[in-house]
Amino acid sequence: RCCCCHLVFATMSALVALMEGLKVADASTDSIVNAVKAAPQSASATVEGLVEKASATGKADAVAAKNALVALDALVNSNVVAVEGPISKHFAKIVCCAASKDKAIREATVSMCNTFAAKMSADNVRFLLPILFEVSKGGYGLQGGTAFNARVLALNLIQSFSENAPEQLGFALPLVVPEVTASMSDPKKDISKAANDALVASCDVIGNRDIEHMTANIVRSVVTPADTPEIMHKLAGVTFVQSVSASALAMVVPLLLRGLRSNLTATRRQSA
Repeated sequence: RCCCCHLVFATMSALVALMEGLKVADASTDSIVNAVKAAPQSASATVEGLVEKASATGKADAVAAKNALVALDALVNSNVVAVEGPISKHFAKIVCCAASKDKAIREATVSMCNTFAAKMSADNVRFLLPILFEVSKGGYGLQGGTAFNARVLALNLIQSFSENAPEQLGFALPLVVPEVTASMSDPKKDISKAANDALVASCDVIGNRDIEHMTANIVRSVVTPADTPEIMHKLAGVTFVQSVSASALAMVVPLLLRGLRSNLTATRRQSA
């Protein structure tokens, strides 16, 4: 036990020195990865230190911030089991790095987050979704001209779950649909497009063949309420054969509610 404690202490001391090296362009990412492999117990403290450096906003910190994100990316690629928990804990801070004014930091953030979304356990989706919802709405103090980049990244990550964790995303659709829908009318085109793409991709995981051909139309009715009567008419003509699950209802119910509020009697009847 004493030998183990000595090893961890020595490894942490080495990691502190390696993180100082992140200030230079030729940072030793491989050395950080190898140190964590040698002592997985150091993963939490290492991730916390890297996130702190990645979140620095000063011009003098730009190189270290970018290199810290590259190191996090490498850790996910090499040992995602050890770092999944710590990274998830600090994921809000990481995604918000995409709001940086420095292009290299933004690109490194996108790369790291996409790597993590692809490598992590699919069951981690439930933990990350509330974080991504909050970022997509401009939470966590996101302000300024580049803040929209973080919001777009959050929505793109939700979209990526349709490929990386479709079953888990499907179960979460009752939460996803209202949250993502709120961003579809955002005045920033990048955000509204990302929200639209995220909602379409999310609805595509439902797996209900009776209504899957109507996904794009139902999503369109969110931003174009005038199309609701036409789409409601098409939905009324669907013969449902499959069982209707919560994920399918998450997509259909908002349309039904809009139909029930319609000024047209025929649309209200079809909705009912």
